[in-house]
Amino acid sequence: MIDATTVILGNTIESYLVFIIVLALGFLIGKALSWLISNFIKKLAAKTETKIDDVLVDVAHGPLVMAVFVGTVAYAGHYLAFSVGGSVFYSGFVRMLVTVTVAWFIIRFLDSVINNYLLPYTEKTESDLDDVLVPLSHTIVKIVVITVAVVMILSDFGYNVTSIVAGLGIGGLAFAFAAQDLIKNFFGGVSILTDKPFKIKDLIKFDNRIGTVTEIGLRTTRVETLDGTTLVVPNAKFTDGIIENITKRRQHRVALTLGLEYSTTSKQLKKAREILQQIVKKHKGTKDESTVFFGGFGASSVDLTFIYFITDLKNIPQVQDDINMAIKEQFEKAKISFAYPTQTVIYKK
Repeated sequence: MIDATTVILGNTIESYLVFIIVLALGFLIGKALSWLISNFIKKLAAKTETKIDDVLVDVAHGPLVMAVFVGTVAYAGHYLAFSVGGSVFYSGFVRMLVTVTVAWFIIRFLDSVINNYLLPYTEKTESDLDDVLVPLSHTIVKIVVITVAVVMILSDFGYNVTSIVAGLGIGGLAFAFAAQDLIKNFFGGVSILTDKPFKIKDLIKFDNRIGTVTEIGLRTTRVETLDGTTLVVPNAKFTDGIIENITKRRQHRVALTLGLEYSTTSKQLKKAREILQQIVKKHKGTKDESTVFFGGFGASSVDLTFIYFITDLKNIPQVQDDINMAIKEQFEKAKISFAYPTQTVIYKK
């Protein structure tokens, strides 16, 4: 007949019941502690002026409840009799839970510090470097913490840590050779953020393409072209090539060749030059100085070369339209005509 003293796998039924009851009590204590933190301690912390207590409560909430449960598991194990192999496994299991709890606490602590202190600080700075490096550093530290935790857990279960670390080293070396482009793009991103050849919202020209920078990452940069399409450009492109930052230029050069009829007189040519110079001087979006000269004799026209500079860089098309329209109107008033392509045919008898 089965009763509380019946032995199964080296332990009485009573021992198993006590073990389960202790685990259940630990679970209930953990739930009660979680409820207490959520409904009372967090509210008390929110009323204080300092932010440190809010951070500590938020960080400790989950891991603290987990720590209570892990302690319960460790304590409950005393009510069972294990074989040598079973004792080693159970001890390793408890240490695994401790390692997971500590790693969880460290990751939550980093999350809280970064979200509450570092990210608000980076938003206030003018540099784009910290905006990228802080999340990147956060991710790297997380990976390191998780990797260390996994190695410790494997060690607790009897695996050779030295061979694991050596394997990671060889694997990392192989990865480095296989990821040369990734590394090149990474350092290209760092170069962009430190040297600042351009920044977000700058209009740039590269590889005969023009577009506005919308995002700068450590591997790629996103550029929106004038057609509205988005280019995802590897950062190595910017370190290997020539970049023209159109936004940073102070003026935009315009060079026109105006072909006038061969019947245009010298007086009219001088008048045309004066008209062009005055048009530029009167327009607010251009520099007062301009260059106008008799460029040469074309196949069907006498050519005036007209060079001026636009200073209103946000409205370049509009300024060009204004200048061209003014040239057309004033040349018509002065009866200065533009030439059509013509040919003279000579017949010999």
